[in-house]
Amino acid sequence: MSKLAERKAPIITLAILIASPLLLAGWLSAVDRRYDQLIAACECTRDVCEADFDGDGILGRLVIERPTQSESWVVVIDGDRELLRLPREFIDYTFRTHVAIRSEPGGSRLLVFDGTGSERVRAVFVWNGQGMSQATPSTEDREILSAMAARDDAGTWNFWGIYRFLSLPFLIVYYLLMTTILIFMMVRRRSQNLKRRSG
Repeated sequence: MSKLAERKAPIITLAILIASPLLLAGWLSAVDRRYDQLIAACECTRDVCEADFDGDGILGRLVIERPTQSESWVVVIDGDRELLRLPREFIDYTFRTHVAIRSEPGGSRLLVFDGTGSERVRAVFVWNGQGMSQATPSTEDREILSAMAARDDAGTWNFWGIYRFLSLPFLIVYYLLMTTILIFMMVRRRSQNLKRRSG
């Protein structure tokens, strides 16, 4: 290895050590903000949300029905027709059945994330000409499902909660430690150079 390469190697390593946490934190922050935007734009958190599920240009609605205190349903209605009925759980705001609507020209898509049961549900329902049937999630669907999972205890809520709480303290401690190490190395190198000159 040449002397120039030997000099560059520590600088490159230092640059990676300095930049990596900031790049990772920036990327995670961007994903977190994107999830917030998707939740605000698509998730239905009201008892009634309007959408054109069958693509006829007339708005139908997504309704949360509560026939009894312990029973709850997600119901898709268009005109006077019930297109879909799914059981809904609500343990608390971060542990429940999440539903979102994504508008498409041929009819709005219903997205469901539910981790309250023994099996985690990530499902998409679309108009099939007669009713709502399950379909393969698109890339956009998967992103919205991930956003709903990121705000649920059965999904990745714990990760994002820890990230939001600890990311800034971690960066502060990391860069303080890096600064301390750099100062120590500079002082040590300076003292070694002084010894060489005096010797």
